[in-house]
Amino acid sequence: MINDNLNISTIETYLDKIIKGKVSKNVFAGTLPNTISDDTKDLVLIDCGNAINDLDAYGKGTVNIFLYARPTANGRKNVAQLSKMEKAMNNVIDESNDDRYALAQLYKATDYDTALNWHYIIVALNLIIR
Repeated sequence: MINDNLNISTIETYLDKIIKGKVSKNVFAGTLPNTISDDTKDLVLIDCGNAINDLDAYGKGTVNIFLYARPTANGRKNVAQLSKMEKAMNNVIDESNDDRYALAQLYKATDYDTALNWHYIIVALNLIIR
């Protein structure tokens, strides 16, 4: 049986709805924009690049949420902004309550995007789809 809740676009729309305005006002699905305004201090990337498995009774997959923060004026990692975003993302996960989707954090990791020259934290989510 086809379950539209397994559609990547439906998952991205749901995640955008619960993240935008809480973690950042700048939320993107799939890819980052080609240009980023100089006054943009943070952004979120929703990455549904991993497989979403259809297990008949339910679906399951991993979604990566990238929390990006522009470096400080001297180029250092903006730990304060990333901490704020990380705490907001924790609240989004804790408060997520949907008949279709259940979210649980799998792990977190951090890195530096050399193309964008911004630091980020990855929040990997286990997604169960009803």
